[in-house]
Amino acid sequence: MEYKISDKLNIFSSFKNENNNELTEIFEEIKSDEKYYDQLIKLGLNDEKIKEYLLTIYSNYKNTKICENCKGFDSCQSTTKHYLNKLMYEDGVVYNEYNLCKYGKDKSISKNLIIYKDAPKEYFDGNLKIDAHKVRVPLLKKFKAILEQNDEKPFVFITSNNKSGSTLISCQFLKKYVSRNLKSGAILDSFKLIEGLNDLYFQDKTLFNDKFNQIASINFLILDKLSRANITEFKRDNILLPLINSRLANKLPTFIISDFEPEQTVDSFNVKNNFNNPKNLLLKNIFDNEFDKFNITLIKGIYK
Repeated sequence: MEYKISDKLNIFSSFKNENNNELTEIFEEIKSDEKYYDQLIKLGLNDEKIKEYLLTIYSNYKNTKICENCKGFDSCQSTTKHYLNKLMYEDGVVYNEYNLCKYGKDKSISKNLIIYKDAPKEYFDGNLKIDAHKVRVPLLKKFKAILEQNDEKPFVFITSNNKSGSTLISCQFLKKYVSRNLKSGAILDSFKLIEGLNDLYFQDKTLFNDKFNQIASINFLILDKLSRANITEFKRDNILLPLINSRLANKLPTFIISDFEPEQTVDSFNVKNNFNNPKNLLLKNIFDNEFDKFNITLIKGIYK
């Protein structure tokens, strides 16, 4: 995947008048930086060529210094936002080649690979440092194993409240996963997903199958707020259970976020004989045996 652009076709000479004090000062500034000046010499440039393409080189010089002291995606001060400058010298021509930096590349990849984003845009922005609160540490370790694809059971059930940051943390996990592994991902509001699939089931079975299969095959899926979905017997048997079983069979990383523990979440479904319903018991058994469970409801605040 390429992320390169260059200014090779937009070159201008700059040091036509050696009596220009400002240009002379720029040249002296560059030459006084021994490390940078040595790089220019190794590139094959001499003072005459540096003067000829002084402003092109100076742009590279200033942005290189900014990138050396990078403060992160949202604080980028480079004039070529989120692109690293690489000075090139070919056929007597000096120009800059630009490659997306780590932060820019992460954002570009995430934009294309995160298929559904049922979460606030700001949850995907920046690179937040998640506070490794003692209650969160096991969850962070679990995600690290999933991120590195060293986990044979990449299924997670997170119990949380509105202030514990589970959705935000999961979005950050999702962004890292797709950027590192170049695989698809999605975070979906459980209520909207299940209602939408339920409607399609009766309106257009072909579209339902296409949509269901797409979601079932997404590499990393987050089902947010499952406890707030209106799960009837029909929706459970034709949407939720088949979706979870498909992902289990293919070992595709799956996060489920709920206000309640797994058993309480299933008990909240809108079905008859809720506590002893066979399919409910089956789902409880799946959550109990196949999913690693983390309760972070006690945490206040999301990150430092």
